[in-house]
Amino acid sequence: MVRIYTGEIEAGSAAAFGLAMSRRGSGGRVAVVRFLRPETSGEAASAVELGIEVFLTPSAGGRASAQKGWRTALDLCEAREHDLLVLDGLLDAVEAGFIPPADVETLFGFPLELVLTGRKAPVELVKRADTVVEMLDIKH
Repeated sequence: MVRIYTGEIEAGSAAAFGLAMSRRGSGGRVAVVRFLRPETSGEAASAVELGIEVFLTPSAGGRASAQKGWRTALDLCEAREHDLLVLDGLLDAVEAGFIPPADVETLFGFPLELVLTGRKAPVELVKRADTVVEMLDIKH
């Protein structure tokens, strides 16, 4: 199962972390890789308290940071130790040209649930995903 949470507001990260915490609370094995995000956040701190593995790739690192996160994501998929893997901000790294969409598609064949977040989801990933949710800023 591949889920995409995308759109013009950052609610996708909150939704993804909510799903991760729910899954962990039900006994699931969960990990999160954060791409191009601040090093600290309330969501990440809460996830760690619940026993979710959180891997950070800070925004200050740009391409090198995104590629480090990508290698971590691949390693986690290949290890097959998790039921759910959240790739928070991966779509932003794709949009920035740091990771090709075709590389991301290679993850879709692994036997785990994936959640991808970011502001703009490439059409080719949207077509292959099982669920796509677009977050809109109606009133702010």
